[in-house]
Amino acid sequence: CWDGKVEIVMEGEEEKVKELIDWCYQGPGSAIVEKVDIKWEEYRGEFNSFSIRGW
Repeated sequence: CWDGKVEIVMEGEEEKVKELIDWCYQGPGSAIVEKVDIKWEEYRGEFNSFSIRGW
């Protein structure tokens, strides 16, 4: 069942990560954001690209 949840896994410069987190509280114009859960972890350097899945 599709429940509208979105999961973002990211790493990078702390300031850029915080900017994206701030944006998540608003989302795009047509979105209704009810809740943002944040789980901080140690930097692992595991990402070198960007992709959107589930479309």
